[in-house]
Amino acid sequence: MDYEEQDRSFSTLVETQTLDDILSPIADKVSTLLRLLNVRDGVPFPDLFTPARKLDVAVKEMVEIAKSVIDESPSEELQANMSMACNQLLPAAQELMEAARQLGRRPTPDAQSWLGSAAHGVFEGTLKVLLVWDDGEVYKIVSACYDVLDKLALVQGVKSMRSLAVCFRGFSEAVTSLFHLVETRRRVLTVPQKKNNIQVAWKNFQATIPKLSLTMQSFVKNQDNIEVKCPHCAAYAFPHSQSSQQLVHYL
Repeated sequence: MDYEEQDRSFSTLVETQTLDDILSPIADKVSTLLRLLNVRDGVPFPDLFTPARKLDVAVKEMVEIAKSVIDESPSEELQANMSMACNQLLPAAQELMEAARQLGRRPTPDAQSWLGSAAHGVFEGTLKVLLVWDDGEVYKIVSACYDVLDKLALVQGVKSMRSLAVCFRGFSEAVTSLFHLVETRRRVLTVPQKKNNIQVAWKNFQATIPKLSLTMQSFVKNQDNIEVKCPHCAAYAFPHSQSSQQLVHYL
């Protein structure tokens, strides 16, 4: 498998339009460099240092943005993964420029092979940075899901209608925040099956909210005789929690 085939294979890991929009220009620059390498023996190479330098600039700009996003995350794992990915990518971009410079000075097969390997390293490193960036976006949604579950636990523990109103308001606000994150994610996904799974999971999630509200009101009003007058209160809270976990799974 040659470098371009490997890069196309790695590209299948990109599942959102956002990542594709960022990756495509860099992939095009890498492909251009690789095509320029496919010249006949004895034919002088064109200027490869200029496109290599442009690629280095594009990579550094992307790394700066990606790191700033992940640095805001409370996840130490994501921060460590981003640091590792950037530590692979930035030297690869520098190596690419050095290989292009060397090829311009002395066009040997070794220099040609070095530039091809460096170009592939830049593409692979770019993809790793973007995938960690994407993991950060998913992390935000998963955190919002667990926030909903925490708010649900508060709702389940209320003993008065006043407390129920306050806790359910907080729960509803958490659900609204989660909805915006999930809908944004669903819109940018490029894998139809994943988009459909998230949509179905969210509908199942939403369907439990009205029932939860009614049952909790009934629970508060009939605490002294809950087994008789509100036998299914707990049963509505469990499916809601289960639907939240299903949503996390599909993300």
